[in-house]
Amino acid sequence: MTNPSAHSTELDRMFQHGRVKYIKVRRLCEYLGISKSAFYHWLDEGKIPYVTRTPGNHIRITREIAERIESDLLQGELFGDRVDSRQLSLFPDDDPA
Repeated sequence: MTNPSAHSTELDRMFQHGRVKYIKVRRLCEYLGISKSAFYHWLDEGKIPYVTRTPGNHIRITREIAERIESDLLQGELFGDRVDSRQLSLFPDDDPA
């Protein structure tokens, strides 16, 4: 199982320890190991209704939103099945098994 503090550390890096307020969808998808098309599909289905949009309608993700999406993904809220947290590892070759 992936160490939760490792995910927190990676989120700290992504948000530059609070200096960056938003990240782009692409960066979040890379972190979670999901495709952008899956993200937009879930957004269209209303499964991710809590994003921030710019005046130009671009999506930006706050750390709070990133954590909520990660939690929903782990709990299977986005596609109905629980996800093995090892699938979210940024370094899949570091499998402790």
